[in-house]
Amino acid sequence: MKRPMDDLKLHIFRKKLLFFVLIAFYSGFYSCSSNDERVEIVQEREEVLPLRTEELESPYVLFTDPKKISVGSNSTIIMDRLVNFINAAPEGSTVHMSIFLFEYRPVVNALKNAHSRNVDLHIMADASSRSSNSGTLKELRDLGEGVEIVEIRNDASSIAINHNKFVIFSKLTTDSGEVNNVIYQTSHNFVGSGMKKIQDAQILIDREVYNAYYNYWQNMSVLGSGGMINYEYSEYNNDQEDLEILFYPKRKNGSRYGEDTVIELLNSITEPQETTITIGMSDWSDSRVHIVDKLSELLTAGATIEVITKSGKGDVINQALRNLEQNGAYVKMFNMENNGIQKINVHIKVMLIEGVFQGENTTIVMTGTQNFTNNAIWNNNEISLLFYNHNFFETYKQYFEVLKDLSGIEIPQ
Repeated sequence: MKRPMDDLKLHIFRKKLLFFVLIAFYSGFYSCSSNDERVEIVQEREEVLPLRTEELESPYVLFTDPKKISVGSNSTIIMDRLVNFINAAPEGSTVHMSIFLFEYRPVVNALKNAHSRNVDLHIMADASSRSSNSGTLKELRDLGEGVEIVEIRNDASSIAINHNKFVIFSKLTTDSGEVNNVIYQTSHNFVGSGMKKIQDAQILIDREVYNAYYNYWQNMSVLGSGGMINYEYSEYNNDQEDLEILFYPKRKNGSRYGEDTVIELLNSITEPQETTITIGMSDWSDSRVHIVDKLSELLTAGATIEVITKSGKGDVINQALRNLEQNGAYVKMFNMENNGIQKINVHIKVMLIEGVFQGENTTIVMTGTQNFTNNAIWNNNEISLLFYNHNFFETYKQYFEVLKDLSGIEIPQ
């Protein structure tokens, strides 16, 4: 027979059970509320981060810090600015990128955050055996709608690549308002190791230049999976701004087109004795030793020649540079060997001309992604920018003076 005490115990048990159920319910509710707040905080972090006005001065040039490079440290200035630009892309804007090597985590994260605030991403990257971008591209492709991935398999030659390194932004937010048509061009691959190299970058704001890059991007996207062999070389010219942009490969009708651009420029020097030519070059293959031959000819005619490069070149180029130095040119070669001397990797691809060009006193900055190799001019996707009588010239000239102060090695025999 059930006793009154049993009823009392059952009643107390039921009240306790109800109490714990309510506690669990409210704990879950507040936990969900806390999670919602946490999500809101994450979303707040993913909001557009306006640039400081001075970060978007145009035209503008950036360099990695030679002093940091010379002691083996990272110089993050170029990658930091790119991350800041992506973080400043507002909702509804577009980002078009074309890159050779791409795995730098802060750039990947910035793109993912941009996607979360409805920035349209158009990512083009090399897909040859010379790069390893598949993991990065899959991560971005998995974001889903609003992401276009273009993998370039350049068939212009067996070793052709998409060697470009640029990002264009339809719009960026600054602390003083929005800015349209921003171009970010660099020699710097989007990898951490690039921060240990001598690099440059240019920032431009111009609708016509933006459209020229956009059209180039679209042309490459059509030919990217096979057909780059039929790419049609194009140029952009703006006489008012004294800017010329060359969109490689230099091909027409399925084959090589025209002459070596560097030789064309050097051939236009009309008074060598009043001209200085300064070159900073990463890769320089034996296949373009004719550039050194032309420099030697100009040197004999009275030109001042300066070359800054790195070791690891072919025997023909090494001998040609040694001859150039012995005949009076300034040649500095930085170390890339395992010999105990600090390595300094020159990754810029720059030529400066100051003198009489086509009969007029002129300064020229030629920069971009093109190394002095045959593949770079005839087969790769590359860009060269030529600035005529531009304030970039003095900036580059000062940078080269700093490079001259760094320790070099003798040219290998």
